[in-house]
Amino acid sequence: MLSPLLVTPQRQRHQTLEALLAWLLAEATRQPLLFIAEDLHCLDPSTLEFLGLLIDQVPTARLLLVLTCRPEFHPPGASGPI
Repeated sequence: MLSPLLVTPQRQRHQTLEALLAWLLAEATRQPLLFIAEDLHCLDPSTLEFLGLLIDQVPTARLLLVLTCRPEFHPPGASGPI
């Protein structure tokens, strides 16, 4: 891994999200997990990006993901309401 001073802020952010995802998925291999995120309409872009990465992994992980949001919420990149 490169020194944080040699990595762009965008790359460091991506590495942080990937490390968090890897940790959560590793925990899910040890025991089933429940992950709850409420009020998605209030989340910051980084957290929404992390949830997008997590959602992609849910079919292969022992993870129950519960998300709540207002009916009119449209996540970035989605074709309609979730």
